[in-house]
Amino acid sequence: MPAAAPLVLEAGSARLEVSPADGGRVSSFRLDGRELIARVDDGPIWWGSYPMVPFAGRIRRGVFTFRGRRYELPLNMGPHAIHGVVFDRPWEVVSGSELRIRLDAPWPFAGTVTQRFELEPDRARFTI
Repeated sequence: MPAAAPLVLEAGSARLEVSPADGGRVSSFRLDGRELIARVDDGPIWWGSYPMVPFAGRIRRGVFTFRGRRYELPLNMGPHAIHGVVFDRPWEVVSGSELRIRLDAPWPFAGTVTQRFELEPDRARFTI
């Protein structure tokens, strides 16, 4: 299946690009022709603005306990799991301003995450 094209929203001198194929991240945000999003090609953790779902920060050694049960996540930064489990997975395009992804393995709990993007000449709103 081909990768989904980026969502592009424009308002006044603002231009927002969101890449469903690259973890649902904001891949470009330009204001008055100036790029505001860093792009470093050192792996998916290091560039753009992506949703840290279902957790932000790190889970030490990728292990946590919930209601007495032990869970293990893949280690993606040294000896730790960091910034969720969806930043490197493709997201489904729901509309020209909305993306969705289902939580599943390696995350042990089911769920669905939806992102919505709004752009006006003087503001941007990103909702998860």
